[in-house]
Amino acid sequence: MKIRSKIQLSILSALVIPALIISVVLSNKLNEEAQKQFVDVSSREIRQIENGISILFKDIEDNVRFLATHPVATNNSAGMTSYANGAGGPMTPSRNGGNESQMYDLFDMFAKSHDGLAYIYYANQDGGYVQWPEGSISANYDPRTRPFYQHAMKNDGITRTSAYFYATDNATIISTVTQVKDARGNKIGVQGMDMSLKGLTEYIKQISLGETGFLMLAESDGTLLVDPRRPENNFKKLSEIKDTAYQQLAQIEQGQVTIELDGKSYQVNVITSSKFGWKFIGLVTMDEIFSTANFLIYLMLLIEAIMLVIFISLSFWVSNLITRPIDDVKNLLQEVASGDGDLTCRIVTHSKDDETAELAFAFNLFVEKIRELILQVIDNAKHVSTMASQVSGASDSLSVATEEQNSQSHSIAAALNQISITSGQIAQTIKGADELSKQSKLEVDQGSGVIKDVITRMSRVASDMGGLTTTLQDLNKSSDEINEIISLITDIANMTNLLALNAAIESARAGEAGRGFAVVADEVRTLSVRTSKAATQVSELIKGLQQQSNASCGQIELLNQEINASVEHGAQSLLILEKITSSSEKISQETAHVAHSMGEESNAIEEINQNIQNMALAINESTEDISRLKLVSQQLGEQAQELQSSVGRFKT
Repeated sequence: MKIRSKIQLSILSALVIPALIISVVLSNKLNEEAQKQFVDVSSREIRQIENGISILFKDIEDNVRFLATHPVATNNSAGMTSYANGAGGPMTPSRNGGNESQMYDLFDMFAKSHDGLAYIYYANQDGGYVQWPEGSISANYDPRTRPFYQHAMKNDGITRTSAYFYATDNATIISTVTQVKDARGNKIGVQGMDMSLKGLTEYIKQISLGETGFLMLAESDGTLLVDPRRPENNFKKLSEIKDTAYQQLAQIEQGQVTIELDGKSYQVNVITSSKFGWKFIGLVTMDEIFSTANFLIYLMLLIEAIMLVIFISLSFWVSNLITRPIDDVKNLLQEVASGDGDLTCRIVTHSKDDETAELAFAFNLFVEKIRELILQVIDNAKHVSTMASQVSGASDSLSVATEEQNSQSHSIAAALNQISITSGQIAQTIKGADELSKQSKLEVDQGSGVIKDVITRMSRVASDMGGLTTTLQDLNKSSDEINEIISLITDIANMTNLLALNAAIESARAGEAGRGFAVVADEVRTLSVRTSKAATQVSELIKGLQQQSNASCGQIELLNQEINASVEHGAQSLLILEKITSSSEKISQETAHVAHSMGEESNAIEEINQNIQNMALAINESTEDISRLKLVSQQLGEQAQELQSSVGRFKT
């Protein structure tokens, strides 16, 4: 929806919606007031009629009370004509004389001074009956059996009978009766006075509620007393009349109701008199009740229609006044948006202090900002394109470096794996060397024992030359064993030297981690060389001893000297063997230390190898990221070029 339509709709809504609300509210209020006015007027009219009837019946009650307490009535308990057993006919109380004529004269005088009375009568407990005016009476008329008499005797004070239609007079009669008592308070009869409602009914018939309204009167039992529009319904019960409207009226005791009667809608106000029990039914047509309200509503709608036409014209004028500058802005915006987009155009307005001028200023400022933004976007697009090219080149270099690093990491991993294998072999070799060292120590200990035994024997030979031959034989034998031991020691020393050499080589390969092990290996090699030399010397001495013992068995003295020398050499050999034992223990300790270090080195190499493998995986992932970065940078460069092409179309 366009702004022009929205403005027009807003103006019309601002008029129509409140007008509709006011119309509905006012219509309801007018209808309520009309109904309320009908209820007030009809109720006031009914109350006035009720008050008039009440005053009338109050006068009748006073008159009945006056006659019932008159001495003529209280002292006239006998001497009256009874018609209970008569043949009927005209009554002649005025000519009968006595108390009866006296009472009739009282009634006649009273009736002449009070209009509207139908009958004045008196009946005593003996069946006597006096009535004004004189008239005919039916045969066997006994007043004591009549409703008025029984009704009075049952109720103390003044009471009224229900209304009834008296065909002889063609009138509706209501009897007001009371008990008559003598001076001692005994009930001696009933004093009555009948009033014809003919005047009342005629009065009610003439009452008009407005132009179309009228009033009905019904007794408490629903008997209709007055129906001005349908007299044939008089003295019929409302519930028995075959008309839905009358049946509705029969069901309501008090309040308002709407009925359909004779093809018209009537608003009914029913008021039940608390004094008489009668129902006063006021009826007025709905058209009359709402005529004023309908006229006011029609007048209001006419005014609203005129205002609607005025405001429609006003809405078109205001909407054009507001939307014309907006249309100018729209046309310029379309001009900017179409073609190559001319951002140099501006809105020129002659207004200075209204919203149109503010709109034009805001539009010009907006276009200027867009122009500056387009220029900045062009510069940024160029910069982004350049940066994308640089990023692409850098990603290529980084990809090559990453691949080279990945290759080197694989080489390092392979070398570390080889070092780990070599370290394991060195550890096994050191373990073997440790076992050989322990075995060498054991054999050296055995050699020391042998040398000690030789020294002991040679000492014995020196002190006792008698067993020289045997001793020499034992010596030769022992010398052979010593040669074997020396040979074994020499082999062990050579093996130790070889192991130390291998350990030095492997430690050199291990670099910084194997430096301590290289020192130990060098020390072990030195000791093995010395051990080998000592063993060689011992072997040569023993060989010389054997040669001397075999060649110079006769030269005892020389042998003794040689034995002494041998004892000395034996002591030296023992000292050397002890040194060899000490060196073997040190070698064993250093070998264990080297084995522990090699184990730690192997674990460290394994951890380094695992880290290098992880690094290789990371490098592979980096390679993939670099490839994606290269692709993204290429796409960024393409988009930057497209952006340059797009914004380059604007005229700045």
